[in-house]
Amino acid sequence: MMQESQKGYSLKKRKLKDWIYDNGKTQPYVARKLGITKTELQRKLNEHELFDEEQIRSLVYLVGAEAAIEIIYFPTIKEKYKVWQKTFAQKR
Repeated sequence: MMQESQKGYSLKKRKLKDWIYDNGKTQPYVARKLGITKTELQRKLNEHELFDEEQIRSLVYLVGAEAAIEIIYFPTIKEKYKVWQKTFAQKR
């Protein structure tokens, strides 16, 4: 269950790397867009550290909402579904 004190989300390393490769980008490029260094990006991915709200918002703008839903690690399926509903359900 998600802790109330959680202030961000971690990312799925493989999904992000797949997006980077599929879109002809680099880790340094993504790191700059998130406002961090490549080293910090790699550490956060390897250590499953949380990305703050501003970094997650930057990720969504960079990769698009549909890809972001797959890249962001949600602690539960319920949480992922809740975000998906808020993002996409009203558009249909």
